[in-house]
Amino acid sequence: MIRDGAVGFTSTATFAPYSGMTIVVGFPKGIVYSPGFFRRAGWFFSQNKGAAAGLAGFALMLGFLYWRWLLVGRDPASGPKFPRYEPPKGMSAAAVRFIDRQGFDDRCFAAALLGLGSRGFVKIHKNGDGFELRPTGKPVEFLAGERAVGPLAREARRLDKTYDASVQSARFDLQQELKTLYEERAFSRNHGSLAAGVMLGSTTIGVMFLWHTALAMALLISVLIVASLVGFYRWLPAYSVAGRRLEDEIEGLRQYLGVAERDDLARKNAPPKTPEEFSKFLPYAVALDVEKTWADRFAIALGSAAVAAAVSDWYQSSDGDSGFSIGSFTSSVSSLGETIASASSPPGSGSGSSDSGGGGGDSGGGGGGGGVSGW
Repeated sequence: MIRDGAVGFTSTATFAPYSGMTIVVGFPKGIVYSPGFFRRAGWFFSQNKGAAAGLAGFALMLGFLYWRWLLVGRDPASGPKFPRYEPPKGMSAAAVRFIDRQGFDDRCFAAALLGLGSRGFVKIHKNGDGFELRPTGKPVEFLAGERAVGPLAREARRLDKTYDASVQSARFDLQQELKTLYEERAFSRNHGSLAAGVMLGSTTIGVMFLWHTALAMALLISVLIVASLVGFYRWLPAYSVAGRRLEDEIEGLRQYLGVAERDDLARKNAPPKTPEEFSKFLPYAVALDVEKTWADRFAIALGSAAVAAAVSDWYQSSDGDSGFSIGSFTSSVSSLGETIASASSPPGSGSGSSDSGGGGGDSGGGGGGGGVSGW
């Protein structure tokens, strides 16, 4: 029966023990009010305010960083791409690497030392797990972005994996020199935009845990926030117009240095493969991580002995007893950056650091052991 808007039911028989009655009531749709989307969403978010805050904060951070990338994080259009047979005018190998990777690392330091060696101002001798630097007495003429390593080239010294305060000081000075010369003028790291994104992300994570968000949801949103920050750390740095022109020249130089012999399509326009050409550009090949390809090209054209002779005036190694090999040569050259990282790091602080906006780190050609015999 229906009475006062209520439905009542009466049994016509007595229920036996453990028996019951099933009642089904139906009514047309619309008689009972159905809450709308926004009300249901409000109920959900009121019951899950931590997750709601996390999603909103993540969306806000992502939108902000994307907006900043649109405004300041996109490089100017690049110019024509073709091999270039000279580095940018007046630029050291260290400066070339600093601009190419938009930041400093220990290979910038290694490239600066190799540059001084290739121009005859210092001799570098790989011996055991370290390197000996010996000035030649020739007045040093610095290129842009290598003056800070001058003190290391003016007196004989040994670099190994033992901490050396003078190496740490020279490393810091070189980093500051390169930043002064090229950061902001050639590219911007856009640290302010990234810092604002980090603040938004960390606040969001803090609010989620403060409001006791379900652990799985909090961890998922936190991982998304961290991954997004890492991505924009790499994407936000951008070249200026002048920096883009320099990077075009550097990319053209990489095409020349890093193209294997069998792939060299512009061979007829390239300079002749001479020992002097190999020695001159070796620091730049190290700076651009293509030293093995560069050495292989000359070993094929001139022979390994000619490659050894090309650098013997300023770079030698007394490791191993099997004579010269390209693999051991490029490996020993590459290890200079690792040695600098160790020598510039106080005990307990780790080895080396990098401030790059993207990519980077030492890499080198294969093989250990072996090397050019001593002086």
